[in-house]
Amino acid sequence: MGAGIYFAAGMSGKETGQEVTIAGNNAINRNVQFTTSSNYSANYTSVTPIDFGTDAFAGVEYKNFDVAVNYSKSSSKVETTSSTKYQHQTFGVSVGYAWNLK
Repeated sequence: MGAGIYFAAGMSGKETGQEVTIAGNNAINRNVQFTTSSNYSANYTSVTPIDFGTDAFAGVEYKNFDVAVNYSKSSSKVETTSSTKYQHQTFGVSVGYAWNLK
């Protein structure tokens, strides 16, 4: 078990999906631009280059196997052109096997 903080830096990204509006659905396929500018562009999605937050994890090890879960939540605003505070949240599960190489 453990908990802590994390720090991350954006390197590249792409936004894909569907945007639902009153006028209808629009397909989204834009590159991500890492910037602190709040200028809107329909050609790319603006995302802050730095992210930080908290992380919690727990795991179990039995013989050579281990299973772990983790949850992370961003403390920073990641989308720069909106007044809404968008944040990252992730949940992960990992399974591992350790070989004895002696």
